[in-house]
Amino acid sequence: MKYVIGYVQILLCSAVFADPGSHRSASETLAAFIGDWDMELVADKETFGDRGGAGSGAMSCEWGPMKAWVDCDMNSDYEGFGSYSLKIVLYSTGASDEYGAFVTNTFGGGRMYVGTWESEDKLVYRDAWIDPARKWEHQRTTYTFGEGGELSYNIEVSKNGVDYLPHSRGVYRRK
Repeated sequence: MKYVIGYVQILLCSAVFADPGSHRSASETLAAFIGDWDMELVADKETFGDRGGAGSGAMSCEWGPMKAWVDCDMNSDYEGFGSYSLKIVLYSTGASDEYGAFVTNTFGGGRMYVGTWESEDKLVYRDAWIDPARKWEHQRTTYTFGEGGELSYNIEVSKNGVDYLPHSRGVYRRK
């Protein structure tokens, strides 16, 4: 079953700013997500317990109507808990350095959130948690855009918004 979402986890802007005062347009930034991706993933045992471990998957992103947003479907398999799917919708908030997302997942969680550029190659989404059980109250997801169509991510979780633990990490590579 497909889920409707509007973000990143996953995750994925391939836009790089020349400096904090100049950047690609929203259309160029969102276009960086378009295409098919292979993924290598790891769920950390510190926060996942026995369900933690390695995984792999694929993501496909395409323009929504009139190129107003980007729709992404991600499917993955983790050795500790099996199949996991996300539906992500990425969009421009209208602010020059913010990108919104709405994400839903296999477990029924869903949330809108906004990412901001913290450096030329790092896009950070805060409190982008999609856990309906609310085991963790805060999440910080950092995407790092590399050379040749590679995008890595690092997700950390926290109960108090100050002390973060590793949650999962991975690399997306263009097919």
